[in-house]
This record gives sequence, structure tokens and C-alpha cells, in this order.
Amino acid sequence: MGDMLIQKAAQLDQHPTLGRVGRVKGTRELVVHPNCILIYRIVGKIAEVLRVKHVAQQWP
Repeated sequence: MGDMLIQKAAQLDQHPTLGRVGRVKGTRELVVHPNCILIYRIVGKIAEVLRVKHVAQQWP
């Protein structure tokens, strides 16, 4: 799963709006795996990863 996470995060470099609008204002969420979500925000033209959550974890 680590390789998949790195691969998806690297895609954000070219496509920062790839993920859906997040549940928390100002964030976006990218499904890395059916059980794993990468939560990030866009700062200027850069996607800043905030955390990686398992879908079973409560968010927000």
C-alpha cells in the first residue's frame, strides 16, 4: 500500500484538484485504496498532504 500511496501523492504534483472536495473546509480527499484516504489542501499551486486515514477512522 505504501507504493500506491506514493504514486497517488505524486499525481497531485501535476493535478492538485484530482481529489474530491473534503469534508473539512479547505481540504480535499483522494482515495488511495478502498480503505485509505489521503487528506490534503492546496496552498498556491502545491498540494500539501495533511494526513492519511483508514476509512474506519472517524474524520473529521
